[in-house]
Amino acid sequence: MPKEQQNDSNSMVTIKPNYSPSKKLHKRREIPKEDQYQMFDNDSDDDLDDTVLIYDVPLSQSLVQLTTHQKPIQPRLHSLASDTTHTSSIMSSQYSLDSESDLDTALFTDAKSIALEMSRSKSVLAIQESTMRRHLIANFDRPKSLDSSLPSSHLKEKFISGTRQTDLPPKDKLETAKHLKEFQDIKTKAIRNELKNEKETLKELEKRRKQKAQDLSSWQNSVIPDFKKQVQLAETRELWWRGIPPKLRQFIWTEQIGIHLPSEYLSNLKTKSLKLIDLQDDLVQTIDKDIRSIFPDMPIFQTSLYEKLQLILVMYSQHKSYQRGLSTLAAVLLYNIGDFESTFACLLGLLQRTVMKLLYNNEKDQFNIEASSFLRTFQKKMPELYHHFQLKLKMEPWTYLEPLIKPIFSNHLPLEIVSSILDVYIFEGDSILWRCVLGLFKKIGYKLFGDEDEILDVIGWNALNKINKGKSQWYKYLDVGDEVEFINTVREVLKKK
Repeated sequence: MPKEQQNDSNSMVTIKPNYSPSKKLHKRREIPKEDQYQMFDNDSDDDLDDTVLIYDVPLSQSLVQLTTHQKPIQPRLHSLASDTTHTSSIMSSQYSLDSESDLDTALFTDAKSIALEMSRSKSVLAIQESTMRRHLIANFDRPKSLDSSLPSSHLKEKFISGTRQTDLPPKDKLETAKHLKEFQDIKTKAIRNELKNEKETLKELEKRRKQKAQDLSSWQNSVIPDFKKQVQLAETRELWWRGIPPKLRQFIWTEQIGIHLPSEYLSNLKTKSLKLIDLQDDLVQTIDKDIRSIFPDMPIFQTSLYEKLQLILVMYSQHKSYQRGLSTLAAVLLYNIGDFESTFACLLGLLQRTVMKLLYNNEKDQFNIEASSFLRTFQKKMPELYHHFQLKLKMEPWTYLEPLIKPIFSNHLPLEIVSSILDVYIFEGDSILWRCVLGLFKKIGYKLFGDEDEILDVIGWNALNKINKGKSQWYKYLDVGDEVEFINTVREVLKKK
């Protein structure tokens, strides 16, 4: 055969005959039964990654818990406090926190390390969530029959198609096989998409990790050596919006907001507070009760940090007055700073700022006036929710803002998000508090269209107690994403669309 003809024969395209519908049906019935299934059941060309293999084993966390960022309630470590009074057996009027003992330092370091280890990394959680999704997809199956009123039987399956409603004629076997193959293809595609999303998530987390390493270097080598000057620069502003490295928060927070009282006054305040702790009066018992309930996923506050936190709160109650919301706010400061005196200095500094001062002085009318600019922005950015709050329910700003802002959201959000808010707040000032409220409403606003009681069940003082009522292993905060996602929402909330 000539070369040209050979090429022509190789390039010939087979043209399928154009049968009529009745002829197609006749031809289909001529195909052997086993060949009908092979037409639509050949998976040899499916390019499925080996990592798609799903093992039917129980996972430690459900998909709902993963996607809503619930935290494991960790077992408390051995506490220095007694079971009856929850006060330390070594606590006395001679007890001093001026210099930490080796035991105290070891307990603080070990307990914090264990708490961090028990809180899984974001990459582990991302893999676990993706694996769970693939597990659910792989095990998802079509219903055996759409008519559940009749008992299942072999005879019924013979005449009734499980992929079509029972008041219609059943599909022929070829069509059924085709649709089942399409169903499997959809599942395979969904699993591939989950793998793709997992890889993208891990890539983003790795990008964040590298950015954090660069930011740490910038803080240490550029900002901290010339702190007062560097914090005025625009590039430094980008650093605190991305979050201050935890190991540097003690210096940066104390430098930015710490207010140190005269040493003699502080010493007398400490001595007086230690005596009150020894006496276990009503105030101390109230503080102890509050400490036992804060951050259930972080047992460090009821163990190695308990005595420091208790003393800080009692001292502040003697300096000003103890109020609701103070315990969780002081706990966030103590966890990040570690040092007793620096934590107390930062607590004083925070509560001297305008909005916080109004809240802790219970100046309700003045606070509502201060919130007027927030209300204008609220009306502009979220008109429907504003109309519901202010015009329909006629709620005062104090009613729904006090439970959120007074503890700087530590009564509703996990510790890492509150820490990120404080990273920005210490530099940006009170404006960030209003922006955080708008960011929170943007995330959970769909839950806030009930009556006043229903709204306060979500953002009121006892909201998390109601959300977590009856739960013993997992603790749920308001779901606003992780700290990076929420801070980005807060930053974008005032930008023009």
